[in-house]
Amino acid sequence: MNTLRKISAVLIIIGTLFALSSCSGAPDPEELISAELITSESNEQFEYKIYKNFAIVTQYIGQNAKIEIPEKLGGKTVRGIGSYAFYVNDTVESITIPGTVVSIGDSAFWGCTSIKIIEIPESVKVIEANAFRNCAGLQMVKMAPEGVTKIGNDCFEFCTALTSVDIPETVTQIGDNAFLGCIALKNITIPSGVAQIGNSAFANCPELVLKVVRNSYGNNYANENGLSFIAS
Repeated sequence: MNTLRKISAVLIIIGTLFALSSCSGAPDPEELISAELITSESNEQFEYKIYKNFAIVTQYIGQNAKIEIPEKLGGKTVRGIGSYAFYVNDTVESITIPGTVVSIGDSAFWGCTSIKIIEIPESVKVIEANAFRNCAGLQMVKMAPEGVTKIGNDCFEFCTALTSVDIPETVTQIGDNAFLGCIALKNITIPSGVAQIGNSAFANCPELVLKVVRNSYGNNYANENGLSFIAS
């Protein structure tokens, strides 16, 4: 099962990097097409995959409560946090994501119940499905004002202590169940550029009031789904 998860992690990150290759600092499409796994390595903290021009964190194996993911591993720039890399790790309390990472993989931090605040740098463009699902202690998510374009399905589902999320102006897609069951969440501003919000994205959030731009997609979504909102 762990082997399958690691293979999945690599494939997801490579696909994301290819899609985002035009972004500043990301590898070119030709480099991604010809990307060849050089080796799998580990140190005291991380297992990771080394490719020609980038590295991907595949699993955290340390015991520290405070973690800083390095900008480089094995001499290569870290571009992704792989699927299940920190899965159900209840030791980790804080994590620093470097400004080289462009994608946070599927279920990367699922069940990390001790993390209270997460800061996502401008370099991150995609947060995949389930990335922070069931992070029951997570209270605040700080995303850079520009950067993330997609918040995946079930991304923050059942983050029951979450009260505050900053959604960047660059976000265009919020997935199904993205914030489902975030019972402490009080307000979220939906940027005018959001063009897709999935089913039940804000279901079972009894305290939530959406802040939307009048006549925007977010305004229509809130109205059609019976959500509390303020339009301006």
